[in-house]
Amino acid sequence: MDPRPTLRNRLRRARTDSGASPQHLAEALGWSLVDFLTVEAVAGGIDDGRLSALLDHYGLADQRIPASGLGDDVLSREVRLLATYEQEASSIRTFEPYVIPGLLQTREYAEATLSFFAGDATLEPLVQARLARQEILARDDAPALRFVIDESALHCWDGADGDGPRIMRAQMDRLRQLAAHPGLDIRVAPYRAGLHEGIKGPFVILEQPDLLYLEDAKGDVVRAGPEEVRAHRERFDVLSGLAVPLLTAWA
Repeated sequence: MDPRPTLRNRLRRARTDSGASPQHLAEALGWSLVDFLTVEAVAGGIDDGRLSALLDHYGLADQRIPASGLGDDVLSREVRLLATYEQEASSIRTFEPYVIPGLLQTREYAEATLSFFAGDATLEPLVQARLARQEILARDDAPALRFVIDESALHCWDGADGDGPRIMRAQMDRLRQLAAHPGLDIRVAPYRAGLHEGIKGPFVILEQPDLLYLEDAKGDVVRAGPEEVRAHRERFDVLSGLAVPLLTAWA
């Protein structure tokens, strides 16, 4: 059994019991906010002394666990950070110009997209991790979820050979089902909108805590704090304003 979830829960409980905000705790430790959130989220996967410092700060020095064997996850630290704080965020905003957002993907669509990034040994664990994140959609206390998808992502397999069209039809059916849920807002930036802010790339914004997740060919980046996410929140509002509800045009 991987001990990290238990340790991670203890760290989050200790943070809540302290009554201090993540920002204040980060400042007390002399860290950046994203460093603090990474240590809390990744827990035992941190072996550079920061985990020990955080445990000492909480008076939990006896909770240390061996670091060996805990850094072999297929997910990057950045994705683990995103997945952890999705669970407690008050809202999540996602813009995706190329593919359907991960939280909305079917298993087969996830397999197809993740196969570009994974070998045979890591594909299934990556798919399982992505599907596990989707459990948030069924929660009664789920965060406010807003998605803007560029229209090109809905057509990328039209006319493709093999299983592409079938997988995409099933994915579109899934999107329509989710779009009918009152807790989800799924919009599409149509071709007729022309060039727009989305050409700068995909991003995910979490609130409470304030996190910005960026992904490009160079890798994943996470930034933390209101100042870091403000510009992308404004970008999302612009994109949402020019987008149309999925069920309006693709019912």
